[in-house]
Amino acid sequence: MGVKFTNRCHPPNWGQEVSKTEDSQSVFRYWYQLARELGYCQGAEIREGEQWVLLSGNWERWESAVARGYSVEYLRKVLGRTKNR
Repeated sequence: MGVKFTNRCHPPNWGQEVSKTEDSQSVFRYWYQLARELGYCQGAEIREGEQWVLLSGNWERWESAVARGYSVEYLRKVLGRTKNR
């Protein structure tokens, strides 16, 4: 009786999960760049696998900040207005 090896190293949806994670990280990096440029965000860190941001002196989950209205679309709109002045 020997050990059975398979070529299957990752779960079936592993590629899709990696893609979703990379997409989420790309969106966060863009969001963070915009938020820093506008002076809204002063820092970011990972806590227990979740992205947290420092907005106006308070730490909160990034997803909560986006849900409250700090979306990429909103930040781009504000940045567009400030650059047009």
